[in-house]
Amino acid sequence: MQYRAMDGKLGQLNVTYRQFSKINAAYQRSSFWHKEHGVILSRDGSARFVARADRHKYDVTLRLNPRNGDFATAHTHWTKDGVDLGGGVFTVGGYHSPHDLVSIPGYSLVVGRTTSTYSISGTGAFNYINPDPFIRFFMFPWNW
Repeated sequence: MQYRAMDGKLGQLNVTYRQFSKINAAYQRSSFWHKEHGVILSRDGSARFVARADRHKYDVTLRLNPRNGDFATAHTHWTKDGVDLGGGVFTVGGYHSPHDLVSIPGYSLVVGRTTSTYSISGTGAFNYINPDPFIRFFMFPWNW
């Protein structure tokens, strides 16, 4: 229903149902494991999860390396703004961090706990996706 309601658009980007579903799945994994997960979107309508060396260890930076034929990336920010991850690293919530803005090439999406944004490499800015089409399941009432 969400995909139909957004008419296949995320910000300025057209996505397939497969790609939209992978992004939602990445958010669910991210919420469970409490770390970022990523998806690379290809021009042929497919999507693939970003491989992680150790999926059970928290990495502060997620490496998004698009290949030829890929046109966008998406990654998740699983918790609210200001959560201390240790070592002086704090979460930025549902938007692109300054590091994201300079290090992610091409079109980039961030799916956060309560909001989502997109950015185009080189602009140094992000834009909110409104209305936010991503499905988030909060099965338990505590606030992470």
